[in-house]
Amino acid sequence: MSNLGKKKKNIFLYFIKMCLLFIIYFIIQQVCSSILSDNIMNERYGHEAHFEMIWSLFVLGLLLLYKNKYIFSQERIRFKEGLKYVKPEIIISCIFLVISVITLSSSGGANIPVILNILVLCIFVGITEEFLCRGWLFNEFLERFSNNKKEIILSILLSSLVFGLIHFVNISESQNFIQTVIQVLNAAAGGIFLALAYYKTKNIWVVVFSHTLWDFSIFLMQSNTIVECYNESSSSSQAIIASVISGLIIVVGYMFMSYWLYRQTDLYQKDDKDKKKNYLIDIGVVVYIIGLIGPAMLLGDTDSKTCPVYKSKSINDEYQLITYNMKKYSLEVYNEFGTNVLTMYSNSDKDKILLENSSSNKSITLYDGKYKTYFMVDNEDSYIIIIEDSINTILYGRYLKSDIGDSDNYLEKVKDSLKRYHVPEIDDISTIRFINDSYNYPYIKTTVNEDMFIDKDDMLYFVKY
Repeated sequence: MSNLGKKKKNIFLYFIKMCLLFIIYFIIQQVCSSILSDNIMNERYGHEAHFEMIWSLFVLGLLLLYKNKYIFSQERIRFKEGLKYVKPEIIISCIFLVISVITLSSSGGANIPVILNILVLCIFVGITEEFLCRGWLFNEFLERFSNNKKEIILSILLSSLVFGLIHFVNISESQNFIQTVIQVLNAAAGGIFLALAYYKTKNIWVVVFSHTLWDFSIFLMQSNTIVECYNESSSSSQAIIASVISGLIIVVGYMFMSYWLYRQTDLYQKDDKDKKKNYLIDIGVVVYIIGLIGPAMLLGDTDSKTCPVYKSKSINDEYQLITYNMKKYSLEVYNEFGTNVLTMYSNSDKDKILLENSSSNKSITLYDGKYKTYFMVDNEDSYIIIIEDSINTILYGRYLKSDIGDSDNYLEKVKDSLKRYHVPEIDDISTIRFINDSYNYPYIKTTVNEDMFIDKDDMLYFVKY
């Protein structure tokens, strides 16, 4: 083919253009990565988002290493056109996004850094799970065992069951076996819908988008509950019943939506009189929404508590972190004359924590139940009581030494004024001290790198370095 008549391009101008594009790209990359890095390290859900980023890269690398390139190379429906096959999930997602916006607005506004972390988390969860379960697992079933309609349907069901079963890893102290089984059923039912969508479109990004949007809408709606924030150590029987009923209804909703999508594929034998029956979408969406919010509304309070929105406070380099000090392990408080006035101890069965007034020998049970640790921090004019009663909860109280008295009322006041804080999983509790400040601030080191401290006004803050 002749190049005569075509205007010859200047390679040096093209070189300059590409240099400018790369400079702009790297500037944007540096700015975005700086913002994102600071956000992920210092705000809630950051550690989960960071983990999913690494996990998604591992999954993509594994697929390419094993030459599973058909995910990208196979003939597929265009992304925009493919969205119509996942519209039931898109409808549900949009409804709950609207609810989330209204809820956040009424509660004083959105925490943008936290929402950004949730979005990043959901994007990489969508990428990881869809590439792994639909792009790889489902394709392997199709390629190896699916030579006819029945085998294709069986591949859809089995790959979706695997997708559901991997959610057993979510079982924990905050989610019992029954709740986990319901989550597995929900995930398997959702997996059937997404597998059908992928089979129809052959476009992995369609199901990634649908999965991400769905996760984001649900996660955002539940992000202000303490269960989603910090995994409460237990759920009430009422909450468990509500979750079981909800889960079963949601499975039914997914079945309606999956059957509608099944009728759009070549697996379903149509005749001239057959119609698509779009009302199946409406039924599925309505049933799903009822399943998600209906039982909780009917059963009333299911111990879903508003998650405290703790602010972040920056700490400069002028501080001294004391991780092992005598004050941390102290169980006694001394007055200005060096006399012991209060003692904290446990009973012989180690199921109760008591506080004793040393001068009157009067004591009171501060805490009755299981606990991990307890101690007092003896400051110059005040003392602090800390009890870690579960993985995610501490009891805290700060009291002036000048108020210490011999009466029973004083001990009662100490007990009644203990505050409860919900925090991420605790790795260690120590104290932090600032230069030119002798006060020992309680410092909570968590397993998710979201360190916190309590100031003199009893405010709990995330630490920003």
